[in-house]
Amino acid sequence: MHITFVLVEPAVPENIGAAARALVTCGFGDLVLVNPSGHEDERARWLAVGSEEVLAGARVCATLAEAVKGADLVVGTTARHRAFPRPLVDSRGLPLFLEEKNDPGMRVALVFGSEQNGLSNEQLALCHVVTTVPLAAAYPSLNLAQAVMVYAYELSRATLAAPSVDAPQVEPVKMGVFLEHTKEVMVRAGIKPEENVWRRILEHVAHFHAYEVGAFHVLWGRLLGKMKD
Repeated sequence: MHITFVLVEPAVPENIGAAARALVTCGFGDLVLVNPSGHEDERARWLAVGSEEVLAGARVCATLAEAVKGADLVVGTTARHRAFPRPLVDSRGLPLFLEEKNDPGMRVALVFGSEQNGLSNEQLALCHVVTTVPLAAAYPSLNLAQAVMVYAYELSRATLAAPSVDAPQVEPVKMGVFLEHTKEVMVRAGIKPEENVWRRILEHVAHFHAYEVGAFHVLWGRLLGKMKD
């Protein structure tokens, strides 16, 4: 199952960058921006640490209809419970809802509205399913990047996360450097080469895509810095 995250008219560069980072940390990499504002701004790149390639590679569309063209299932997010003729699934139940489709080749578009107004009724009319995050607050509205993180996390827990089909591969030289850094982290963490976990970790990271390597380079750098203190 391939899941694309669609942000409609995001207006805050930091939210766009943070959303890209949220996707990478949860194993996703397909981002589409509809009529965005500031996605090439330096502030977006600041918040996209480790996910710069996902941000730079985001597909930009003029309309939501263009963004979801080709999707088998379009899921719209909303903070408000509206009397809308669409199935309503909360964020916790969405992974199971998708898994029950039992279609590994299904292409799903998960759509998020603008920071100020969310999705309009006209935009929700393009969706097959509506989903919301159950919150206790009297004003149950999340920041855009927070909402993306919630859904990316819930879907990744259900093992629905998968790298984008077009995810960039890592150059052999860069992968070699990355594996050496990974080994250094394991040595400093006290993991011995003869332990099975050593082999399993190296086998796993050897299949990372470029945006995943970028994210873990940042993590490894911070861990090594802490270990040296």
